[in-house]
Amino acid sequence: MKKIILAVLPVLMVTGLLFDTGCKKSDANDPDGQLAGITWVLQTIRYPSRTVTVQRTFTMLFNSDGSLDMVVDCNVCGGSYTTGDNNALSFPGAFACTEADCGPDSEDTEFHEALDSVSRYEVDGNVMRLYFNNQVSSLDFVAQ
Repeated sequence: MKKIILAVLPVLMVTGLLFDTGCKKSDANDPDGQLAGITWVLQTIRYPSRTVTVQRTFTMLFNSDGSLDMVVDCNVCGGSYTTGDNNALSFPGAFACTEADCGPDSEDTEFHEALDSVSRYEVDGNVMRLYFNNQVSSLDFVAQ
């Protein structure tokens, strides 16, 4: 019986290779392929009454496995993200970040507070906007 199984196994493996359709599997975290694999650089934080132009480095890299890598001024962070219908976006769980003091002029606290209220994303060419719950305020990024 073992000889039959060992003889059939290579045939099944070769058959699988011959009939592989080559279809790309859908990424549950980024079904449209608009977020993952791109380093997004923060340009502005927009509020209804003011716009903050970001002077320091803030980047986000969405990975296809649902993980997220960020540079938040002088710190690095990791976390996760999920997407849903109508470009819903959330960051479940806490971010793990280094804890260097980036100085009094850093927008790091403002950035983290903004991420806590993100509910939706929009990508238009090389621009990504992460909209807050109020659907007016946003974090505005460009692709690097």
